[in-house]
Amino acid sequence: MLKKFLLIIVLFCCAATAGAEALRLKNGTILTGQIVERGQYTLNFKTKYGVVTVAQRDIVEELPDKQRILLKGGGEIIGAVEDITQFNVRVKTDGGYVNVDMPKIDAIEVYDYESAEKQKKYVEQTLADNAKNTDSRAKETAATGISFDEDLDRAFAAKSAPAPDVVEYTVVRGSAPAQAAPVTAAPEAREVYRAPTPAQPAVKPEENKSAKQEKQSREKKTAAAAASVSERRYVAVEAGVVNNKFKVNNGQNDVGGMGVGADIKYLWRLFKTNLWLGPGFMLASIPKSKFNSAPAALVNTDGQMFHFNLVANYYLTPKSAFQTYITASAGYESSSINLRSTDSTDPAQPVYTSAKASSSGFVGSAGLGVERKFGDTSLGLEGRYYSATRGGDLKGSPSGYYSAMLKASWKF
Repeated sequence: MLKKFLLIIVLFCCAATAGAEALRLKNGTILTGQIVERGQYTLNFKTKYGVVTVAQRDIVEELPDKQRILLKGGGEIIGAVEDITQFNVRVKTDGGYVNVDMPKIDAIEVYDYESAEKQKKYVEQTLADNAKNTDSRAKETAATGISFDEDLDRAFAAKSAPAPDVVEYTVVRGSAPAQAAPVTAAPEAREVYRAPTPAQPAVKPEENKSAKQEKQSREKKTAAAAASVSERRYVAVEAGVVNNKFKVNNGQNDVGGMGVGADIKYLWRLFKTNLWLGPGFMLASIPKSKFNSAPAALVNTDGQMFHFNLVANYYLTPKSAFQTYITASAGYESSSINLRSTDSTDPAQPVYTSAKASSSGFVGSAGLGVERKFGDTSLGLEGRYYSATRGGDLKGSPSGYYSAMLKASWKF
């Protein structure tokens, strides 16, 4: 763990020193690197593709320093690293703070705001234009005899401090070598050579807004993917209907039907897969019903049923807004039905009796579910088909039945 911690510290220091600033230009380009020199009107900016001079008026904003944290097994987190300990890294993303366990980190690198290709093209074009301008000035110097870098500087320096008995002259541009011309008064304005700057394409406000929305959406997905990777436990609470029918009185009478049920599950993620396993418990009511066991004997029934199961959920679309999954279970079922009989053969003295019919055994199920995440909570719907062994007093009852449940779940 200590070696891993020291390696992450080294990677973070390299990333921090490699790109401490980022500039967003008016044409939409984002440059990442370091400001090596800042002047009144321009600044020299060092990128991994070369050093370029950027006019201050072309800069929209200086962006915060961000890192890209690559996770083992895929996924990434983008944000500003605020704290590093031996056990985790605290990162501030656009969606909030995220704590990443140290063993999950594969590498840390400078975040280039997804503009590496555009940045490379801009730097190469700027350097090419500068080289072209340098060649143009060299040819003009050869034709006119004037160097616009050194000769003009010496001329203006000499004019700023003239000798007492020397007449001032102003250097002018012409097709032949410069000629000295007497002047009677020092002009207020001087001709200053300005290197041509490459034309920058105009960026429409709609394009800036669209790019910003795409960036925010991408970073939200990245943060969601990172949170999904760190989830290890799952708790779900469900409530709904259970349609379960039985036969009593030696299979002669039908009871049961559509009752209500509830269950709870606690699952663990199997390594880093989409499979979750764990125990589950369900309790359901067997609705009231009645039948005549004899012409003058009326039997009223109700009851309850419970399951202890091993549950498995496999997620088919774990990164989608609506997460669908296949579910299955296997375990133990116990059903109990209360039989309350009223014999009215003698209306003046009815006879009341009670009994109980029960069954227990193996139960298995399979089904399909879907969840939609809202913050830390997921809401969804799950349907299951059960197959159970029926014996004892309920022998001969249908073995198959189904349930439909609304659910709320949490992953952490």
